[in-house]
Amino acid sequence: MNYVVQRSSDVDRGSRSIIAEAAKLACRVTSRFGLEQNLPLLRRHAPPFVPNNPTDLRKMMAARTSNGYAEPHIAAKYISFSRPSSYTVFPKEHFYLGVPEGEGYVRATSPLRRYSDLVVHWQLHHALLGERAEFAGPPFRADDLEKYMMKLTGFESRHKALKFHHERYWQTMFVYRWVKGIRLGHIDPDKVVGGKNPMDELYARTQLLPKVNPQQRYEVPITLPDIGTRGVLLLPDRALDAEIGTKFNVKLKEVRLGVRPMLTFEVKE
Repeated sequence: MNYVVQRSSDVDRGSRSIIAEAAKLACRVTSRFGLEQNLPLLRRHAPPFVPNNPTDLRKMMAARTSNGYAEPHIAAKYISFSRPSSYTVFPKEHFYLGVPEGEGYVRATSPLRRYSDLVVHWQLHHALLGERAEFAGPPFRADDLEKYMMKLTGFESRHKALKFHHERYWQTMFVYRWVKGIRLGHIDPDKVVGGKNPMDELYARTQLLPKVNPQQRYEVPITLPDIGTRGVLLLPDRALDAEIGTKFNVKLKEVRLGVRPMLTFEVKE
């Protein structure tokens, strides 16, 4: 099993970025076409996040990379909460893609892998046929799309949860096998890509404020950028005032598999 860590900000450049931007443009054009033709389409609505205050908003925007990304620990520090995206038949804004209210954003570029995109293509095909269309109205009315929208929302929510737990399990399993393989002499960390054991020099960023766990110890959720996963960090008394985004050098304490896999770490002295 190969384990690869990639940052979205690192791959969103070059030819990949050009293709992604072209796809976004096509989705905006599709929504505009639907508005001009009075064609019912299913759109994505993503309202803006809610910052802690105007000052934190300016700090977060200033911390973005050259291609517009903010590190997760920075977003966690300056944002109170992010409102969930949803489907709508109306041309609502998509804040994260810069699509304004009144224009709308329609996913239309992947009919081979998303059924909802195929539904859009059926609507577009009917409109482009014009007078040659077999029926006067489009295949789906607005109320049809609203009914489908409810089912699609539930399906995607379940799919997202399954994907998250699937990935978390195999991330945890890989770390478990890696640590066990080194201990048994089956893995030589000096021969891996990079020439070092990534578990020897791990650092973490806190995602929330510390809280007391059932064992009466202070812990905090963390992200581990070098291995692309999350875990829990047990805090010593001297670090109980750690702010969101605090960086710690950490070492692995425990690997728990099962239906709720978890990596537990301690602060490395």
